[in-house]
Amino acid sequence: MKKYLFQQLQDLPNGVNWASLIYLNGSVDLLSRTAEKPTNEIPPDLFSRAFVEVLGSAHLVQMHKEGLPETDRYKNTLLDNFKVATLVLRPSDVASFLKQALHDAELKGNIGGVPDEGLIYQHLLTNIADWFSSFNGRVSYWYKKKTKQRLFLLGILLAALLNVDSIRLFNYYNNDPVQKAALISYYNKEQKQLSAIADSIDTMNSAGNVSQNSLKNTSIALKSQFDTLTTATSIPIGWPKGIFPKIEGQPIYKSIFWSLLGILISAFAASFGAPFWFQVIQKIYTPTK
Repeated sequence: MKKYLFQQLQDLPNGVNWASLIYLNGSVDLLSRTAEKPTNEIPPDLFSRAFVEVLGSAHLVQMHKEGLPETDRYKNTLLDNFKVATLVLRPSDVASFLKQALHDAELKGNIGGVPDEGLIYQHLLTNIADWFSSFNGRVSYWYKKKTKQRLFLLGILLAALLNVDSIRLFNYYNNDPVQKAALISYYNKEQKQLSAIADSIDTMNSAGNVSQNSLKNTSIALKSQFDTLTTATSIPIGWPKGIFPKIEGQPIYKSIFWSLLGILISAFAASFGAPFWFQVIQKIYTPTK
């Protein structure tokens, strides 16, 4: 999150990155375990208060404060400093957002033509907190997109190393009802354990850090299930099962093409993650009551 926040709050016209100042704010800094591991979980209300504070106390704001007229100023120090910042900052995307947030707060906090500073301040915090909540949603989307790309690349590597050809697998089980039944039977017997493994993988994907022990235990569990699966069913996975098996009636280059396409499909399927496919299988093969 820090990386994207630094990109969003980089204010080049004013020569400052507001995100760096926010992370140095005492309230936010207390959430970080170490300087090398900044927190990714800043509550929106805390972020808005920290932003208002660091903006108003910034040196470039304070050094211009005394030269401004007293009109349209506030008694509330935090609110007044924020107002000054919107007046002295050079035009930028960040400055425009801050001006709009204050303008909206002033409109909502003006009761009968009399500005209520307490109400204006609360609306200002709400506007900034709403922006930060929206930003967090965008960060989650970016993170999921990047994770999916990494899973796809990892899927290509694993599918190539293990020779996991989805087209070959589909044709194999589609043409062999006995092995198809064996695969379904295996899933029904091992459903709880497979779901537990999928949940552990999903938990690790969403966690900010993954311990070596949890990764090792999950890998051992996956290997154990894979070995059991290959024993219970004649699953056509692995290079000993054949390298680019020749398709009858077609030249070898077509066999290579279909094998490579099958590996890419396997990688694409892997990009959705194990929990997704276990849920799909569960919905397909779990009998309805």
